[in-house]
Amino acid sequence: MSNAFLILITILSFLSPAQDEDYFKKILRGELTNSVKNAPDPDFETKDEFYHFDIVGDSRLEVIIPSKKDGVDWITIKNSVGETLFENKLQAYGVNSVLYKIRVTELKPGVKAIQFYFMEGVTDWVNYQRTARVYLLSYENGKFGYKLYKAAHISVEKEMYRNQYWRRRFVVEPTNLDGDDIKELMISYGQIQHVFFYKGDGVWKRF
Repeated sequence: MSNAFLILITILSFLSPAQDEDYFKKILRGELTNSVKNAPDPDFETKDEFYHFDIVGDSRLEVIIPSKKDGVDWITIKNSVGETLFENKLQAYGVNSVLYKIRVTELKPGVKAIQFYFMEGVTDWVNYQRTARVYLLSYENGKFGYKLYKAAHISVEKEMYRNQYWRRRFVVEPTNLDGDDIKELMISYGQIQHVFFYKGDGVWKRF
């Protein structure tokens, strides 16, 4: 007699006959185990899947593929027929690193910024702390920038005094601060702001 069957018999012994039948039917239908899966989602989560965007603007979807190779996080962009358009790695500083958000923003006609929100992993186990970084990649004149640009680096979660946890939310917002024809990207968290200017030819500058 298996352990699972003994446990089931023990549980049913505490129920009335009507309850027995109803409870047993729920087990067989998988309803009790399904209820466990409806737990709240974690703060930072990404699925093991591909992400599709029309970056080029030709009504064909490019695919962005996050992956781990020998423990290193990589980003690969392929076109609709599977040709690799761009590939570069992300730098993790702790365990459980993960890419958890991608956003494409038009800075001006023909120029786009792809933003990769990357959780760099747990960097301090004693005083639990996780950090994140926003990476930027340009698309201009039919081609991607030659590499990812490391933008703002942010401490997003850490343990405070007496087991209190502190979390920092940050926002990436396109804006035009200097009145020219191309938008800047402003990354804000708390009272701190960083502004990133795209200078062309895959070059970014921090203000």
